[in-house]
Amino acid sequence: MSTKKYLLNIARIAICLLILLQSNGKALAFKTDGPDIHAEITSEALPFIRPDIMDDITDEADLEDIGNANDPDHHFDDCHFVGSTYKINDNLENARIDANPKAFDSGDLADKWGQMIHTAEDFYSHSNWVDTGQTTLIEPGVGFWNGLSPYSIHDGAMIVEGEEEHPLGPDSSLSLDSNNKTVTVSTGSNPPDGLPKNTNFPGIISGTWPSNSSDHCPDNVTLSHGDLNKDTPEASLFLFEPAYDLATQQTRQEWCRLLHVSRDEYGIAGPAALLGLWVKPGGNPHPADTQCAPVDPGPFEVVASISNIQIIEDEDDGAGNLNFVFLLINQNLEQSVRTEVANSLSIDEPKNVPGDQLPGTLRMCVKNTDTVAVSLQAWDDDDGPDGEFNNSYPGAPNADDPLDGVTISLGPGFSARTQTVSSDNLKVTFSVASNTTDSDGDGLGDCYEQALGTLPNNPDTDNDGLKDGIEVNGSNPTKPLIADSDNDALLDGIEDANHNGTWDSGETNPNNPDTDQDILQDGCEVLGSNPTKPLDSDSDDDSLLDGVEDANHNCALDPNETNPNDPDSDDDGLNDGFEVANGTNPLDADSDDDGISDGKDVEWIQGSINTLPDNVFQGTGNRTAILSQLDAIEVLVSKGKLTQAVNELKLLRTHVDGCGASADGNDWIVECTAQIKIRTYIDLLISNLTN
Repeated sequence: MSTKKYLLNIARIAICLLILLQSNGKALAFKTDGPDIHAEITSEALPFIRPDIMDDITDEADLEDIGNANDPDHHFDDCHFVGSTYKINDNLENARIDANPKAFDSGDLADKWGQMIHTAEDFYSHSNWVDTGQTTLIEPGVGFWNGLSPYSIHDGAMIVEGEEEHPLGPDSSLSLDSNNKTVTVSTGSNPPDGLPKNTNFPGIISGTWPSNSSDHCPDNVTLSHGDLNKDTPEASLFLFEPAYDLATQQTRQEWCRLLHVSRDEYGIAGPAALLGLWVKPGGNPHPADTQCAPVDPGPFEVVASISNIQIIEDEDDGAGNLNFVFLLINQNLEQSVRTEVANSLSIDEPKNVPGDQLPGTLRMCVKNTDTVAVSLQAWDDDDGPDGEFNNSYPGAPNADDPLDGVTISLGPGFSARTQTVSSDNLKVTFSVASNTTDSDGDGLGDCYEQALGTLPNNPDTDNDGLKDGIEVNGSNPTKPLIADSDNDALLDGIEDANHNGTWDSGETNPNNPDTDQDILQDGCEVLGSNPTKPLDSDSDDDSLLDGVEDANHNCALDPNETNPNDPDSDDDGLNDGFEVANGTNPLDADSDDDGISDGKDVEWIQGSINTLPDNVFQGTGNRTAILSQLDAIEVLVSKGKLTQAVNELKLLRTHVDGCGASADGNDWIVECTAQIKIRTYIDLLISNLTN
C-alpha cells in the first residue's frame, strides 16, 4: 500500500470518531456508510480522467472531510459564502500554477483541484439552493468564481450572509419556513442601490456546523447542518438527488473552467497538457452542458502527422520508458482528437524515436473560422513500463515524470506546413494541412458531409439515385438528405435523368414540384392513372391547362372532368378549350339537345356573332343577315342535307373573305380581326360537315 493510501485510511478512521462526537451525528459532506459520494459524483462527472489521476483527485476530496472538517470555508457551511468562494478560487489559482505545461505538477494539481471541487459540490449539499427550487448552477462561468457576496442575487435568489436581521434597511426583513427549509428576504422601502424596493427574494443559507465557534447566518433564519444537509439519501429523501445532480454538473463545469483558466494563462499549450496527460485513451473530455461541450463538426478537415520525434532530455539517468499523446485541439476547447502511443518505449537521449513508434495521423473537422492547435505530450514511466500516466506524491519517488510537451497554434485559414518545434525535452516535426478525405467517393469531403449530416461512407445518403456531391455541387442543387427535394413524388435521380446535377432540356426540375406550371405536380403527371406530360402544360393542345382539365388534381380521369390527354373529350368535333371559350359543353356532344352535335351545329358561331360590336359590320342589317343564314343552314343540317348546308356556308363565307389587310366591298364584316375569326369558325364547321 502506498504511503498516501495508508495515511488516508488512518485519517478515515479518525473522521469516523469525529463524526461520532458531533452533537447531531450527521455526516460532513455527501457521505454514506458505503462508497464516498464525493468520489461517485466526481467519477460520474468526469469518466474520461485516467484512473490513477481520478483516485488522487477523490482521495484529496476525502481528506477535506478529515483535515478541514471544521473549517466552514471548505464546505460552504455557516453561511460563509464569501469564504468558500475565496477558498475555491485560492485552490483554483494553485491548480492553475500546477498546470503550467513547462512544469506540470500533476500530483499537486490533482490535490488542489480535488479540494476545490469538493467545496463546489458541497454548495448543493449544505445550502438550501435546491430546497428553494433552483435548478441552475450557482457558478456557470469558465473564469474564477464570482464572489458570492452578501445579499447578491444569483438566478433570482439572494445570498444571505451576516448577523443582521434587517440587512437591507430598517424595514427589510428575513423570515424562515423551517418545514420547507426556505428563507424569504424582503428588501423594504429603502434598500441599497441596485436592489428593487419592497420586493421579496428567496434567500440562500447554509447549515451551521456545531463545532464552529461562530457562524455568518442571521439568528432568525438559522438552520443546523443536520437540518439542511443533503449528504445522503437518508438525510434528505427527496432533495438528495437534485443536489447530487447539480453537484455532478458543477464538477463537469469545473473541468471546463480548469481548461479555460489554463488556456488563458499559458495559451493553448496549457489545456493541451491536461488533455494529453490526464485524459484516458478513448475518453471524451468535452462534457455536455458546459462551454466545452462538443460542437457540430465544421466542413473543413485538418490533417496532422508527426514525421520525427527527437528525445532531448528524458528526465531519467538511463533510458526512459517513454509514452506519447498526439493531439489536435480546437482553440475554444469544444473539440479534440487524440492518438496515444503508450507502450513505454525504452529510449535514451539524444535519440530519435523509431518511425514505427510515432503516433498516427489525426484528422478533425473544423469551421473555417476556427483556430486549432497541434500538440505532442509525453511522460516517462518511472514506476515501471505500464504505459499508464501516474501521479507523483510523497512516498512514491519513482512516479511518472511528465515531459515538457510541444504545441503550435494555427489560425483560421492556415496554409499547409511542416514545422519543427522544440521544448526542454522534445524536438518534434509536425506536418499539418487542410485536406479533403472523401471516403465514399461522392464528391464531398468527409468533414463537409458530417457538417451537412450526410453519410461519409454512403455516396447516396437519401438513396434517390444521385450522389451527395452531385446534389450539393450541381448548378439546382438538390437536398442530399431528402430523396425528393421538391416533394412531388419523383426521386431527384429520376428527375435529373442524366445525374449531372443540372436541370437539362427534357428533364423535370427536381427543385420545382410543377415544372410546366400546369397546376399538376410532376409526380402526379408521371405516375397518375391518367398520366400527362410534366414538361407540357397542355398535353393535348386543346388550350386548357392539364390542371384545369383535371379539376381535382388527382391525375385520374374522373366524371365531370375533360380529358387532358384528349383535345375533344366529347368527340363532337370541337376541342375542349374551344368549347369552353365559346359557351358549349366540352362534356356534352350536343350542348343544346337539338339533335345536332356541337361540332356540326351553328349556335357557337351565332353566339360569337352576337358578341361582336355593331361597328364591325358594314351595315345595320348584316348581323341579322348572317344569323338568318346560319339558321337556315342549321335546318339543312337537321334534315341531313349536309351537302346543301356546306354550299350555303361557302356562300356565306364569300361575305367574310376580304381580309388580309382590309375588307372588300362584298364583305358583311369589315373589321379584319372579327372577320378572320368568324371566317375561321365557318371553315371549321365546313370541315366538320364534310368529314
